[in-house]
Amino acid sequence: CDSKCGTGNRHREVLCIKELPGIVHAVVGEENCEGSEKPAVTEPCQGPPCVPEWYMTSWTQCSQSCGTGYRSREVKCLDSEQKLQEDCPLNTKPKTRDACNIHSCDDVEEKTIEEDPSCTDKFAQCKVVKRARLCRYDYYKTVCCKSCAAET
Repeated sequence: CDSKCGTGNRHREVLCIKELPGIVHAVVGEENCEGSEKPAVTEPCQGPPCVPEWYMTSWTQCSQSCGTGYRSREVKCLDSEQKLQEDCPLNTKPKTRDACNIHSCDDVEEKTIEEDPSCTDKFAQCKVVKRARLCRYDYYKTVCCKSCAAET
């Protein structure tokens, strides 16, 4: 049956075969079988009953570009004719909401600074500035950009 569930069709090949002298059987043209009615090539069949399944849309974009955000999607129980059903097992229902971009915004800012070619140390004592934890001040963060952006 060509249907994974519900009503479908099954197909078969129907050939005209004749017994010929010296050969047991041979396939011949249909005109040689004129006297008999050709059997059906296709007939309806019934596959197993169709059960509803969970269908879902694609995930939405994350609600945040950094820091924990959320993405969502629609999940519906549909039958083989795409009609809403309530028979899908709840324990197999896919998630409708998920956390995304779980890295902190500070990580993104630091990487951007590190990759910026204009981020250089303009002060000879930047290592001391970093050890003294002065990078939290905008002035030192600017003049010691490279050192302040580097991981400890």
